[in-house]
Amino acid sequence: MKALHIGIALLGLTALTQAKDLRSDINKMSNTITHAMEKKDMKTLEKTMKAGLTPDFAYVEAGQKQSFSEMFENMKAGIGQMKKLKAATKITSLKQTGNTATCLMSHSMTGFTSGPDKKDHTMAFSGISEDKYVKVGGKWLMSQMSWKSQKGTMDGKPMAGMGH
Repeated sequence: MKALHIGIALLGLTALTQAKDLRSDINKMSNTITHAMEKKDMKTLEKTMKAGLTPDFAYVEAGQKQSFSEMFENMKAGIGQMKKLKAATKITSLKQTGNTATCLMSHSMTGFTSGPDKKDHTMAFSGISEDKYVKVGGKWLMSQMSWKSQKGTMDGKPMAGMGH
């Protein structure tokens, strides 16, 4: 279920800020995005995330680049498969140098989905992303999100292709 971890990736797209305290602004946007994901409010999620990205934003996973539109469509499909979803993020480090910043962000998400057997299954994801920010017109915008590590499980068992 690659779509599940793509959904959590969007939690890292927390960049719209007014330049003074990037850390608190990232946390604020993460909360907004997390709540929209958990409510499956895709309109709010898309609008919030787009407002915090550079026009040339790149999402990178396993060496593969995607645009925001490609990533969002995959995330939307993943969230659509979930009956219930709980997500969280935490900044593990943040380094600013002039008009650029790099943030390591810890992500976790747990959701319930139906399998081919028509039974509910628990999917869990955790990972660390490296998010690059640039200051544009006085606002911090995310220019790139790259996964450094990922781990996914289905009913507690490792999922193939998810860092296991």
